[in-house]
Amino acid sequence: MIRMTDLHPDDLTARLNLRNMLTERRTDLGYSQTAIGHHIGLSQGAIAHLETRTNWHIAVLQRYARGLNTRILLYPADLPGGPYDDPTADLFRPTDPDRADQWDQQQLLLNLAAARQAAQLTQRQVGDALGSSESAVGNYERTKTGLMLIAAQRYCRAIGGRLALELAHLDEPAEVAA
Repeated sequence: MIRMTDLHPDDLTARLNLRNMLTERRTDLGYSQTAIGHHIGLSQGAIAHLETRTNWHIAVLQRYARGLNTRILLYPADLPGGPYDDPTADLFRPTDPDRADQWDQQQLLLNLAAARQAAQLTQRQVGDALGSSESAVGNYERTKTGLMLIAAQRYCRAIGGRLALELAHLDEPAEVAA
């Protein structure tokens, strides 16, 4: 297993804040770890892992947030060529929750590649900043699954910005059995 380190101390703080907001949201809604886990198809142990660790697959994090009736917004910030949080892009977002999560991840990757290009950086330069190869950066920009939150943060730092992490509350509360 590859262990990634943060390129900036604020990235860990951002993940801790996100984790705390999600945990607080769960408790505010009155859901136990077991109940929310059952609702989204994860074990209580998996929920405990989400609430105590900070290195997550974005897809699992999205699923957890959706179970709490929230959406995680991830986009490059403080970079040339933005803004990368264009609300009109949501007009094309699928309505099916699983497809919408995949779409959000693909939008993140498209935005990261666009931000890299706007910063006039090559994949080789980004790879050098990450301690990786040009082909690894190209593969990351084209990946379809398995995105890690820390990897997206590291990529943003390597191109001179940061990854914005936001929670948006959705309209209807989720129904979770106690």
